[in-house]
Order: sequence, then C-alpha cells, then structure tokens
Amino acid sequence: EEEADELIDEDIEGDPDHNPADEDSDVDMEDVKAGADDVDDDDDPVTAAAEAAAADITFDEFVTAKVVLRRSKLAKWVHEPFFSDAVTGCYVRFGIGPDKITKKPCYRLCKIVEVEKSATAYLVPHSLHSKQIKTNLRLVLEFGNNRRSFKIAGVSDDNIEAQDFRVWKNRLLQYRIPLPTVRELQKVGRRLNKTVTEFVASNDQIEQQLALQRSLRPDARTNIALDIERAKEDIIAFTDSVSHMSKEVERLKSENPDADFGAAEVGDFDPEDEPVLRAVKAALDGLKGARKELEKANATLKKLNLVNEARSAELAKDKNISGWAAINDRARKSNKDADYNTYKERAEAEEKKKKAGGAKKQEYNPFARRPNKPKVLWAVGDELKKKSEDDEKEEAKD
Repeated sequence: EEEADELIDEDIEGDPDHNPADEDSDVDMEDVKAGADDVDDDDDPVTAAAEAAAADITFDEFVTAKVVLRRSKLAKWVHEPFFSDAVTGCYVRFGIGPDKITKKPCYRLCKIVEVEKSATAYLVPHSLHSKQIKTNLRLVLEFGNNRRSFKIAGVSDDNIEAQDFRVWKNRLLQYRIPLPTVRELQKVGRRLNKTVTEFVASNDQIEQQLALQRSLRPDARTNIALDIERAKEDIIAFTDSVSHMSKEVERLKSENPDADFGAAEVGDFDPEDEPVLRAVKAALDGLKGARKELEKANATLKKLNLVNEARSAELAKDKNISGWAAINDRARKSNKDADYNTYKERAEAEEKKKKAGGAKKQEYNPFARRPNKPKVLWAVGDELKKKSEDDEKEEAKD
C-alpha cells in the first residue's frame, strides 16, 4: 500500500469514486478538453484534431482495443523471451489497497512503460486461469505523472470497470498529458497479438528460459528422469576427459624425463624446456578442470537421485495414484491372461485337427491377434420385435 500511495499521490485517499479533476482547482476541465486557448495559432490543425479525438475516447473503445492484461496472462508469459516486448505499452488494473473510508478495494488503470529485473524473486499467486509461479521481474507502471516499479502480484485478474477508466482519463487530463488515440491503442493491441502468436523461440532461448526457471526454483524439476540421464552422460564424458588428460600428462613426462615438471605446475618455466613445460601445464590444467567438473556432475546426480526418491515416496502415499497403479496392474494381468487363454484355445483346436488330419502344432505367440466377438447387451431391430411377439403369445396363453 505504501508503494501504491507513492504512485498515485494523494488523489486516491477517500472515496474510490473520488475524481481529482472534479475538485476546485486551477485546471478547468473544459479548457483541458478543448485545448485551443493554450496553443498557438501556428500549431498543426491535424495534431489539434487528433488530441481532440483522443480526449473523446470512450470506455468501450478502450476495452475493444484489447490492451488491458490480466494477472493470469502476465503469469503465463512472464518466463517467455518475448514478455518485455509484448507487454510494454499495454495497461493493467493495479490494486492499491482498500479505501480509507469505504474499506472497499481500490484499483487504478496504469500503463506498463518498462519491465525490469529485481534482485529478489517473489511468488505470483495462482488464479482461476493460471498456477502459482515465481519470478524476479517487476513492471514499471505509469499513472498520470507518477511512475514506479511494482510486483506482478499486485495486478488484478478481473476486467477493468468504467470507474477505473474514468479516473485514469481524468488524471491525464488534469496534468495535461496527451491521451492515446483509438488508432494508437489498436496498434498496441495488434503488436501484442502478433508478438505472442508469431514468436518462434530458438534453442538457445529455450535453454536460457529453463535455466532461469531452475535458478528461481532449484528444487522444481519438470523432467527429473531426463535430468538424471543428462547427469549420467556428463559423468561418462568427464570421466573420459580425465582419463585422456591423465594419459597426456604421462606421455609428456615419459618423453621428457629430464624436464622439471614441478616447475610446470607452478608456472616457472626454464627457457630450454619452456615448450614442453607449457604443454605439460596445459594438460595439468585440463586434468584439474575435468576432475572438478566430474565431481560437480557426481554431486548433481546424487542430489537428483535424492529428489527422485523423495518424489517417489510422496507419490506412494497418494491414494489416488496408488489406486490407478492397482488398476493398471490389474489391466496388464487381464491382458496377459486373455492372450494365454486365446493361445490355449487355439492349441486345443490345433490338437484336435492334428489327431484328425495331422496338422502342425501351433507355438505360443504373445503378439498374435486374438478373436474378439462383440456382446449384444440389448435387443434391437428384429430381435426386439420377435421378443415382443413372444411376450404377447405368452400373455395370450395366460
């Protein structure tokens, strides 16, 4: 609430319907809307006409432009590479806390002028259309002549109301700030739609976004099995690198037994042995780096295994998941029994044919197609008509 107070100054205190432009002040609303008395005669008439048209922008025109973003949309796009380009220039309905008199929630229609990173991450609460996410991005919002950065969590997830639009419009008129025209708002809406729908992320951008999400939530894993396999591949690669660098060091030492290899480790080279010692030092540095990466990969794999075990234990406690596991096991057993019974019936039929005419014995094939005959669970058509006739005959006998 303190941050919001600085954004909107003193004009929000009191009734949420309070309109600062309605108060007695030096600013006459009619003069502001007309704007003709304060401009020179040499001003461009086209510009004056555009300002007059902007002042007449209506709530319906503003809503139709589709430039107001809800919190759920921001939460959905916040980790996308296009987020900053897409939302800049759009508007949000920002909550500034309860009114001091009526105690009702107050909101202000603010323009997003910039997206900036903060040193600390925070949670954006979940809503009907989005789940809870964590981010370190903040929105720089502008309301009238005030500008400040805020968390996305303060953005409303509801549509704007006519009162929000009226307060925003009057605020701009009060400080003689040009209002956006309908054409400008439509342009922002088209740019937003094009950026979101036509953006194609590269592999590097995807990797950067995944790395960012892991840094914000280290314990959250989208695909832990894939991470474990990658860690195992890294261990194999770094193990081969350690082995290769060790062999390289041994080869250099065996080929140059008289060289001072202790000096190579500290970087003190003799002019005569400098080329050999530099090669040895490079191999030692590579070996040291490979061992360090191998230790890091082993630690990562150990951590992932612990996370996987904890997740498996948690899933085992879930009654719904354990119930589905039992259903799946029962279905697999039923399919296996059906395959075996089909083979058994065919084997018996082949055995009868063999006794009768010498047919070859059939071997068990689990992939063989088994016959399936549909079961009629209700009578239709002629069968139903026949059944009704039989029932009438029995009633006639009675």
